[in-house]
Amino acid sequence: MSSVLLIGSEAVPFAKTGGLADVLGALPSALARLGWDTTLVLPRYRGVEAGTLIDRFTISVGAFSADAGFFEAPLRNGARAVLVDVPELYDRDDIYGYYPDNALRFALLTRAALELTARRGVRPSIVHAHDWQTGLAPVYLKTRYAGHPVLGGVPSVFTIHNVAYRGLFEADWMPRLDLAWDLFSVDRLEFWGKISFLKAGINDATLVTTVSKTSAAEIQTAEFG
Repeated sequence: MSSVLLIGSEAVPFAKTGGLADVLGALPSALARLGWDTTLVLPRYRGVEAGTLIDRFTISVGAFSADAGFFEAPLRNGARAVLVDVPELYDRDDIYGYYPDNALRFALLTRAALELTARRGVRPSIVHAHDWQTGLAPVYLKTRYAGHPVLGGVPSVFTIHNVAYRGLFEADWMPRLDLAWDLFSVDRLEFWGKISFLKAGINDATLVTTVSKTSAAEIQTAEFG
């Protein structure tokens, strides 16, 4: 059976600020209906009580380490959501906000999704990352997990929902996110002197998609790109 690991920052019914949550609320079940083994991984934000604890282990990104709980909740058609519980990163007033550690918050989400998959030992057919928050997923697959027995060589899709949000962070985040400095180049992660998670996903993904053909055309123009 083909399997897909989806990673996103919000999904109905768990958390919603915009259209991304609607897509990730519907896509896993639609893929499962087509016969795919489907897992969606997202943060367990403040107030989310859904899910049953299925695993707990330490996740490290750079010098930061956290004890992460993984709560599984069923979705329609046999799909499943897994919510990553790290209160010091996700138990906050807002999902995004202007938090100075947003780079870490969403890098850790990506790493948690990949590490959980590795622990389960079942190779996904594809990893599907959504918007800037998960833009490092294709990068980590090509670098940190390139030789991994489960994740090595797994292709990735990166879907752009809102090109206006680029996930920009200061360059000194590179080592703190376990990213080698040679990735800080114009053809990889560097965007006007900063790191762009959006650009990272675009450049390193096997395939880039958008939410519609109209959007795909618009974001390639000077006005909307």
